[in-house]
Amino acid sequence: MLVSEGFAELDSLRGSHVHDIYWSLDRLYGDADDALAAWKRLGDFAMRGGVVIDAIDPRGLETGGINADASVPNSNAPGRLAAIGRSQRAHLYDSQESLKYLTDATGGLAMLDRNDMSGAVSSILTDLAGYYLIGYEPAKGTFGGKSFHTIDIKVKRPGLKVRTRQGFYAVTDEQVAAALPQKK
Repeated sequence: MLVSEGFAELDSLRGSHVHDIYWSLDRLYGDADDALAAWKRLGDFAMRGGVVIDAIDPRGLETGGINADASVPNSNAPGRLAAIGRSQRAHLYDSQESLKYLTDATGGLAMLDRNDMSGAVSSILTDLAGYYLIGYEPAKGTFGGKSFHTIDIKVKRPGLKVRTRQGFYAVTDEQVAAALPQKK
């Protein structure tokens, strides 16, 4: 269970130190060294380990607009308040989307915009009480083709809700291990 306000400021993922570490993974996964690629890898690594991420945003209900504690420099300038409001909404959206991405990628729940922390935890624990794990091993030829394979699980019994990860990358565990920097 991840209790976090999300991750909207990921510019540090573009530094040369990160590029040197993850460049080989970027090539392996066929993406760029940006925040979305980092989220994709994190989701994939969690799935490989059988980890389901459930997330709670502890901020409660957020409007994303300007509130009483906001510092608003040059608020007399035309359009300044609207620009600040747009910026704050974008920051809120980005931070919550990072949590939503991780939960969607791993089959977990995202508890956002809730003013009841204990209720959010209770909802996640209730969900875990009816949790089943289904294993799947793709055919050997699966890993030679496209980079992402979607998974679609259907049940015949009415009233059941299925939540699963979205799919998997056509990258073997051996390829990932070989691409990671070796410790000295």
